Amino acid sequence: MCEGKGLQLICLELDTPSSVIADRFEKKYPIQRFSIPKKHIVGRDRLAEIVEGALPDEIKDNGKRTLTLYGHNEFHHYTYGLCRALVERRSEHYSYIHIDNHHDEGYGDPYKYAGMIGCGKFVKELSRYAKGGVLSIGSYFSYHNSINPIGMWLWPRWRLNHILPKLAEDVYLSIDLDVMSEEEASTGYNSGSLSKWKLLSIVKMIREQKNIIAADINGFNLEESESVLAKKTLDLYESVAEEMFSLHFG
Repeated sequence: MCEGKGLQLICLELDTPSSVIADRFEKKYPIQRFSIPKKHIVGRDRLAEIVEGALPDEIKDNGKRTLTLYGHNEFHHYTYGLCRALVERRSEHYSYIHIDNHHDEGYGDPYKYAGMIGCGKFVKELSRYAKGGVLSIGSYFSYHNSINPIGMWLWPRWRLNHILPKLAEDVYLSIDLDVMSEEEASTGYNSGSLSKWKLLSIVKMIREQKNIIAADINGFNLEESESVLAKKTLDLYESVAEEMFSLHFG
């Protein structure tokens, strides 16, 4: 489906792996690169301000579908800032889809990090803004909103077909490549079990049934691009991006 006013591709250069990704895409695509401060644990409002400040108004306000690339998944919580900076300008009612080997809804004592977010603690905070619900896909499969919590396993395909209609038409899609098996990608955390074919099938189903207004891909943890696994992971970034948006810019 993927309706919109064209596509823009950006990279948040949080670390050396992010720069490696940008270098790879820059050879083929018009990618815009933005340096941004690194924060591992940060106040939710402060992170929104950081991302807002890093992106120029012409990026935030042009209404284009936006694909953001960055590296190590220890910065996955920057997705929270991207949703606040980009999606709220593009949709009044959207759902958030989280493809990850971890649910990233929090850890330990909920009061210890009250008001703070990090890579393992941002999805619940984001659900305050994603009024159309949150769908998490990984080693588990859960859908929740304020009314109707549902849990189920990821596969077979009919289960995803059953849950997607419950989401809003507009979606933000975030993919942490640690959801992949260790043979498929080099990432910063323990790996999941998805194959490349299965991930691309999931992305295709979402694209065909929903309007992806913005998305991000993260998870690359290497500081070079020449090893076999580095090349395989960077190829996966490109394959997922192509499946999401066909990489047609304008």
